Amino acid sequence: MPGDKESCEAIGGYWETMSFSGNGYCNKMTSDAGKECTDADECEGHCITNAYPDELQIQEKGYVEATGICSNRMILVGCYGRVEDHRLAVNLCIDK
Repeated sequence: MPGDKESCEAIGGYWETMSFSGNGYCNKMTSDAGKECTDADECEGHCITNAYPDELQIQEKGYVEATGICSNRMILVGCYGRVEDHRLAVNLCIDK
């Protein structure tokens, strides 16, 4: 992604400064936002979920099976859970 506002807008992106650091960055909307997914490879952006780990599943299988939705932006800032290979991955908090 471009590192300045003008180049960002030239590719159809938009300039954001909504991070804790106040730094600006280029972002783009995705065309598959809200589509059900089981891995980020199925999305333009990320496969995310608001699911929480089930302690019983973790004890029995060592992981939690999960389904998510494709993110509405290419770059996410904030806290969210990721789905990778049909499994709930670590919940992440990202400050761009």
